[in-house]
Amino acid sequence: MEATDAALADVLPSFRAAKLTGDNPQLVGMDDIVQLQAAQVMASLNDGDAWSESLGKAVVDWQTSFPAEADETDTDGDGKIDPAGFELATSSASIYLDAEARPYLRATADNALLQIDQFVHITGDLAFEKGSGQNVDIATGLPDNLDEVDATLHAQLTDAKTNHGLQLSDDFSTISDLAVDTMSITATGVSAFVGINGPYKTDTNNDGDLSDETPNADATGIWLPNTDLGFLQMEATDASLADVLPSFRAAKLSGDNPQLVGMDDIMKLQVAQVLASLNDVTLERIAGQSRCRLAN
Repeated sequence: MEATDAALADVLPSFRAAKLTGDNPQLVGMDDIVQLQAAQVMASLNDGDAWSESLGKAVVDWQTSFPAEADETDTDGDGKIDPAGFELATSSASIYLDAEARPYLRATADNALLQIDQFVHITGDLAFEKGSGQNVDIATGLPDNLDEVDATLHAQLTDAKTNHGLQLSDDFSTISDLAVDTMSITATGVSAFVGINGPYKTDTNNDGDLSDETPNADATGIWLPNTDLGFLQMEATDASLADVLPSFRAAKLSGDNPQLVGMDDIMKLQVAQVLASLNDVTLERIAGQSRCRLAN
């Protein structure tokens, strides 16, 4: 979409959205690393041009711009009651662009089996999202004598503070209110197996329930029958800052009743719940030995 008025079109950004649904998706060309089997996949995009390199994107609020037809009134006279969203009609059905009012790209896979390098198997509903519009505080882990430790990095960060709006403390220990783009992976209520000769259980009837499935007797590893997993990676939205600052990532996993399988004659494990947490940074852009982390 673009503004109809030419004078406004020269000032305002362009807007775009997309929606996709499909059955039985497949990853191709990555069989030796990642494999995916799923009953259905859905993808949604809400995007727009950025105002500038240092400012975020503008997007359409599709649900308020194109509200649902209320009170069972067919206001557009097309013979049906339309939900909220911009209608794209086909010969057999309609697609409604009804994305949330923020920039993002999201994909979900229902009743999926994700296999990573033949060692990790995750079964359940998965969601992947790329977004922006978040602001975070950073604990840099940098020393206050950075000019003596790494003069190049000191100069780069000082320039970013002076000329590109980086809110860096005088002692280089914190960065405040940094605008970031995000990429997340979320899995809730899934079953996970980490080990060899997996998966431990397979949903043979595609009902989303593994409790009635026969375990794989050859599988050896850790079985988490009820697991929540979240992974997030962040990078500075401002391209000039992204060239200087590292990427940040965090993850959290919780699972009930983990089990060691295939090792009963050697080792046994009984635990009510397992928790794991990660807060880390990509160091390619940071010289020396300092490590940044998300403050909160």
